[in-house]
Amino acid sequence: MDELTIHERRRHARYEFAYPVEFKFFSPFLRSIHLNGFLENISVKGVCIQFRDKNGLIKPEDLSDSKVKISIFSPKGENLSILSSVRWNTEDDFERSSLRMGMEFDSVEEWQTEVINNLIAMKNKDTNMMLGLWDQYKK
Repeated sequence: MDELTIHERRRHARYEFAYPVEFKFFSPFLRSIHLNGFLENISVKGVCIQFRDKNGLIKPEDLSDSKVKISIFSPKGENLSILSSVRWNTEDDFERSSLRMGMEFDSVEEWQTEVINNLIAMKNKDTNMMLGLWDQYKK
């Protein structure tokens, strides 16, 4: 039996695009660390986030099975905060402060699924609007 890649095992399609997010860790090793990053991809059941840990607060091994509250601010005012579990993580080989985490949402309510679907639909409509939002977000 051939091993399936992570993409082949997914039950829900992931949609790739960069979008700013805030997130906060809840684990014994990462007590309430709050960071900003980018969505790398999203589905109705999970996300991949890329972020920098410039201060070296996070060890990749401490991310395993961590709980993370992800906050996504939609341009339509549909703000989403959702608790997730880290399923995998990687550290950039060349830049140790750059990390990626794959997360599964712990539970998703119907209204949250709608917000996620609206965000996915927006991806194809106006990339410039998302970049403008990011500029506002950084201020």
